Amino acid sequence: LIKRKLIRQFGIRAPQVRNQRRISALISQTYMFERFHWMLFIIFALVMADALSGGHLVWGLVLLISNIIYNVCPNLLQQYLRLRLRRLSKDLIV
Repeated sequence: LIKRKLIRQFGIRAPQVRNQRRISALISQTYMFERFHWMLFIIFALVMADALSGGHLVWGLVLLISNIIYNVCPNLLQQYLRLRLRRLSKDLIV
């Protein structure tokens, strides 16, 4: 349902995976995105620590929640995608 709506509204489609080389490229891409979000996580954590040390509890809490939503969740998604791609890779070999 959501997939059809996204395709209809925005033309968004999942990348087509038909061979091992494409799977390897997508796995490499997930590692790149994961590193990017880890770096942002560290930057947000440092800013959050600065806000908390300055006595800005509300800003520290906002940054903590934002950090989890924008950096931890995407990292978990990248790890999940790698697991799916590796399983697909094994299925293509067989």
